[in-house]
Amino acid sequence: MDNWITEFGMEDSLYWMDWLPMAENVGHVGITGKGGLGKSTSINSLRGLTHLDEGAASVGNLTETQSVDPYPHPHYPFVLWDLPTVDTPNFPRQTYLKRIGFHKYDYLLVLTRTRITESDIWLAKEAGVHNKRVLFVRTKIDEDLQNDKDGFPFTYNEAKSLQKIRSACEGQVQKADLACQVFIISGRMKNVSKWDFPELRMKLEELAVMKCQAMVVAIPSKAKEVIEQRHKALRKRINIFMCHVPMLLGPTVTSTTKRLVNEVYLFKKWMNLDTVCLQKLSDIHDIPVKQLQACIYSALPAQYIDDPAEVIINELLRVDSLIRAARIIPIFGTILGVIILYTTVYKMLIRILNGMRKAALNVLDKILIHQSLCKT
Repeated sequence: MDNWITEFGMEDSLYWMDWLPMAENVGHVGITGKGGLGKSTSINSLRGLTHLDEGAASVGNLTETQSVDPYPHPHYPFVLWDLPTVDTPNFPRQTYLKRIGFHKYDYLLVLTRTRITESDIWLAKEAGVHNKRVLFVRTKIDEDLQNDKDGFPFTYNEAKSLQKIRSACEGQVQKADLACQVFIISGRMKNVSKWDFPELRMKLEELAVMKCQAMVVAIPSKAKEVIEQRHKALRKRINIFMCHVPMLLGPTVTSTTKRLVNEVYLFKKWMNLDTVCLQKLSDIHDIPVKQLQACIYSALPAQYIDDPAEVIINELLRVDSLIRAARIIPIFGTILGVIILYTTVYKMLIRILNGMRKAALNVLDKILIHQSLCKT
């Protein structure tokens, strides 16, 4: 904890109290790009903040970043670092990697818009040499699509325009002989459910999962505390998620299911119930995977773990007719439909999360009992 306070300060460290059992297992993501690409706005949106929220990155500054600034995520154990642009007068290539603390980053996000620069390519190749993953993030897609629409109002097709931009960006990456994934986003908070932003955010959350799983697998004696802390943090995530139900989901089964399935899979990973983590636990503690799965299924029906989509669809279909009927009522019908959806989704997520907490504790008990028997 002392190292944490030294690096981020007391205020930001207290912001992370839910994650103290895992404070040394934190993901670090560096974000670089020229001024005016929406870097600060993207940093805020990836953390679920607006520029007015406490701890948000300052926006509207078109000059180049001159320092390395950390922005911890308020709910998950990873830090977004605002990095200076490479090949600027104060940050030449020769000293850039050392000055930004290159060794600590798990991912580098390289923001771009019209074209990928030679400096971007150099940085990506240097990262590859050091086994660092690079993601190219094509920003301000909302502005470019709107420009297309304004310029060609009669022939505009968003899907075709988007594919043209994506192909151009991916083509530049391939031409540079880079094996980097490309994400097309708008960093504005109102667009966090559009284009590739949800996938980018999920990628970063999965990084935090991988960093934290190592401690749970290796140190079972600390795992119970970690499980409880994760459960507490995921409850907070549900509350935040529910604030966006009308905006992100919409009152239909089709628009809701995919988003909810992604949430359930995230719960599954954070509670160490996914196939990869179970296999690691099995290998380390010499317990058959089927026995660990039996511990899970005793706390939660198998379909919640193996096929959550079917469970979610059935649950939503159960109330879909009510939502459709409510929408017939002028004005208040729409509000009533959102209330029905909100209540159904909230209760379902809480039920699944609580079941996964119990399942994770069952798996832990199995491991501890097994260890105790091995010692006797």
